[in-house]
Amino acid sequence: MNPKPSLRVILTTLFLVQPLLASAGAREQLEFFFNRSQTFSANFEQVVLDEGLNTLEESSGQMTIERPNRFRWDYVPPFEQQIISDGIRIWIYDVELDQVTIKPFDKMLGHSPAVLLAGEGKIEDNYQLHELGVQGAVEWLALDPLEKGSHYRVIRLGFENSQLKILEFIDGLDQTTRITLTEIIENRPIDPGYFGFKPVPGLDVIDETR
Repeated sequence: MNPKPSLRVILTTLFLVQPLLASAGAREQLEFFFNRSQTFSANFEQVVLDEGLNTLEESSGQMTIERPNRFRWDYVPPFEQQIISDGIRIWIYDVELDQVTIKPFDKMLGHSPAVLLAGEGKIEDNYQLHELGVQGAVEWLALDPLEKGSHYRVIRLGFENSQLKILEFIDGLDQTTRITLTEIIENRPIDPGYFGFKPVPGLDVIDETR
């Protein structure tokens, strides 16, 4: 019969493992994020910067995802908008215009932060990954789209303490969309109806799924 490990052995093992977790690269942290988080919600601050990193637009709100392919992004005023997917359709509701556009989900693949975070499968099938090292407390990973003609030429993800905290999307005009996440909650049960949209009477509906 194998002897039980001593307290000294257990403590030594813990002290050895902790530095390994703390020093995990951004690629490992991304894999950990996808393996660990079936649902994920957070508040976000979003800023769009020009090629000189001057601010063009600022917005904020709350986002929620549930894999595979269900998500909801609620932008608060002054740019009030909802972007919702049930995995088959995506509704883009512009409150100010009183208009909702319905798109098939498979036409939006790779074109939004929501789709990237809520997707399934191996991310290496769509992106080439490059570790960028540490800046401050943030471990950075670059994702270069393999698909030619992608809307974004590079995506950067920032991890802190094994949590995804920052997303940066750089387009062909060198404009950067930076999303910073706070108040993160993982694996909270979510009502399936949360990822649906029912147009109210009088709402202008543009249905591109037909």
